[in-house]
Amino acid sequence: MAKVYLEAYACDDYGDGPTFAELDVTPEFCARLQRLAAIGTEHQLTELRVSDGPDTWGPGDVEQDMRFTMPELVVAGDSFWFTDHPKHAKYSVETRGIGITGFCDAVAKQARSDPLFFGEDVDALRGCVADSVR
Repeated sequence: MAKVYLEAYACDDYGDGPTFAELDVTPEFCARLQRLAAIGTEHQLTELRVSDGPDTWGPGDVEQDMRFTMPELVVAGDSFWFTDHPKHAKYSVETRGIGITGFCDAVAKQARSDPLFFGEDVDALRGCVADSVR
């Protein structure tokens, strides 16, 4: 199992949202991503959405403060991301899209004690995570 942090954001210029999502990734999770991607390809679907979310959204109490109501795992082609909807908002939040093949390869090669970080600005993501655990 590998600890993974994904960069996250609000899908609204003025909306509050998490800056990251945290999840413990197992080989079964990667197999599920690959299975969902194969189903999408086989049936020529642009995306699949299933009810699932990261282990937690961060930093701090953002998950409790926003009271998310609709967690989804989205698979589109060889990419995936998580999305959710804050209870009292007219926008959603999501993680950055990550390539499934590269993600699962990185997870399989990762030393178990070191977390993995995925996003557009990995250094900033590392800083956000480090600040939230202090």
